[in-house]
Order: sequence, then structure tokens, then C-alpha cells
Amino acid sequence: MKVSYIYFAGILFLLTGCGQDVQSVDYYKAHLDEAKAVKEECKIKKDNGTLEGTQLSPSPEYQNCMNASSALFRSGGLKPIKGDEKVLKTW
Repeated sequence: MKVSYIYFAGILFLLTGCGQDVQSVDYYKAHLDEAKAVKEECKIKKDNGTLEGTQLSPSPEYQNCMNASSALFRSGGLKPIKGDEKVLKTW
């Protein structure tokens, strides 16, 4: 279990770097483990106030958070995080 945690920590480190690419909801649906790791990291950053961007002015980091959350919601019926309610309207 520790190996997978380190693996995902490495992925998150790469995702939070400068010039971060935005991954699509479809990408995260195909990589659910990564989506879960991204969502956990986003929750931590949101709770401590270090998550960049807002719904009205999304940063690449914020967009990845929303896309990961949407993918998890669509694939397994998980409760959406705040701001992800628009997913409900697309079904």
C-alpha cells in the first residue's frame, strides 16, 4: 500500500508543477486511481487555502480538480464536490 501511495504522490507532484496540463474528464475516467489521488490532494489544498483558482477564474490546477471529481462522480456515483453540480445537469 505504501508503494502505491508514493506512486500517486509522485504523480501529484508532477501534476502540480508549473505549466500544468489540464487533463479531461475522459482521461480521469480512464485513470480512476489518479483521479482519486488528485481529488484528495485538491481537498487538502482547498482546506488549507492553497488551491489556486476559482470556478469563475479556473487555474489549470483547479480545472484538474474539477475534472477528476467529475470523472469519479460519473464513473461511480460519488458525491460531487462544491462547484461540480453542473455534472448533474449533463446526464
